[in-house]
Amino acid sequence: MNKGDPMNIHLSNLSASDMVVRHADNTETVKPDADRLFAVSLPGKLTINDTIVLVPSPDQEITVTDRRDELSGIGGEFLEIYHVPEHADFAFALVPPGEGDPSPRAAHIYITNLSATDMVVRHADNTETVKPDADRLFAVSFPGKLTVNDTIVLVPSPDLEVEVTDARDELSRIGPELNEVYKVPGEADFAFALVPPGVGDPGRTNIPWEYLLSPSKDQPCLSETWDINVAWIEEGRFGWQITTSDPDEDDDLPIDTGSADWIADYIVENAMGFESELMESLAELAKRDARFLPLLAATKARMGD
Repeated sequence: MNKGDPMNIHLSNLSASDMVVRHADNTETVKPDADRLFAVSLPGKLTINDTIVLVPSPDQEITVTDRRDELSGIGGEFLEIYHVPEHADFAFALVPPGEGDPSPRAAHIYITNLSATDMVVRHADNTETVKPDADRLFAVSFPGKLTVNDTIVLVPSPDLEVEVTDARDELSRIGPELNEVYKVPGEADFAFALVPPGVGDPGRTNIPWEYLLSPSKDQPCLSETWDINVAWIEEGRFGWQITTSDPDEDDDLPIDTGSADWIADYIVENAMGFESELMESLAELAKRDARFLPLLAATKARMGD
């Protein structure tokens, strides 16, 4: 194969219904028990029934996304049985769901940036910037996560659920009725819009707070008792909050999130004379959960220990 040559993909339809194949600007229908050879220019892809995506590469590799395991590779003696031409680079058969080749699973997360600033997305070892009014589809392998602007974390699971940590309510889920409006691709498992803080879906933080201490209202400078809580958000990032008995206060929202040094400054400042109790409680927490060791070390340094 020469550089720039198309990749030839042979598809046989062994299912009981029509196979709808989209490539470039074309849509073709392959009837049951029929087959077709598709020439895919690079870069390019084939989408089958909006559930399967084939993305070939110039090094004669192919990435297969098959959420329902309904695609099976054809090789060996089956090449002749299914009339696969010699010049086909890849050959597959569409079969009933669950009967195809098990494939490595990944979740496809679509995000459109409706905010006024750049959206910085980290996944695996990659960092990508999405400009305002632009969008991107991310393939997140399991286990894996997407981090958006260091304030939002999306963690998909193999059963195609997604856990969302959104400390500032700036992520809004796009429902099926809006897929066409926001040009959500068919292979997307989840679709979200980044919006200004406070405009997104509420109550999607799911932050696992850990109680540290309650400074006493008996202190002359304090008018009430409150709880100081901390949370591990992700590697290198923590959250902190103060909760009171105020019924109008959202007990899941952080006051701030940031590095261990950043959070240590705040919790020491708000210990209000209970620094030793703070250290004791934080040491117990770090003993139970080693992820809090950096916060313990930063708090010790902040207090000059």
